Amino acid sequence: MSWTGVWAVGAVPWAEAEGIAEAFSQAAAAGGDDALSHRVLDLMAPVAGAEPFVATARKADPAAALLHALGADGPNVLPGVGGNFILSPDEVGGAVTALAAVAEGDDEEVRRVRAEAAAWMDEAGDEPGFRPGDLLTGPLAAMRTALGRKSAVAGVSQRY
Repeated sequence: MSWTGVWAVGAVPWAEAEGIAEAFSQAAAAGGDDALSHRVLDLMAPVAGAEPFVATARKADPAAALLHALGADGPNVLPGVGGNFILSPDEVGGAVTALAAVAEGDDEEVRRVRAEAAAWMDEAGDEPGFRPGDLLTGPLAAMRTALGRKSAVAGVSQRY
């Protein structure tokens, strides 16, 4: 059976996300809740001018590929569990700093992370032409947009 992994990261209105942030975090730690994940995804749509980053891959999870590539530093760079998170506007700056340190840091480290993500995708998935660099630059751009708008940011990783 075929499936597709989808990872979205985008600005969300904190007034609406705040009430579900804790439940979403707990659900992610417990293996996920599709209905709650879809509620978070729906919050990404109304934020005009802040297009979310979306990565898809056949038979693979894009967020898992990035986490694998980040290795032991993954939890320090990518918030939440498995690419699932909601950050308040006050937390977005720290996430931008952590991800930018990797995405825009030492060229050798950036190449290593991209190569590890690509190798993971080749092994686990079936997505020719997947661009592993997007797993760094896409979420970073979405987080920077949220930071500039003083908005919250969320990440949702799902399988369909």
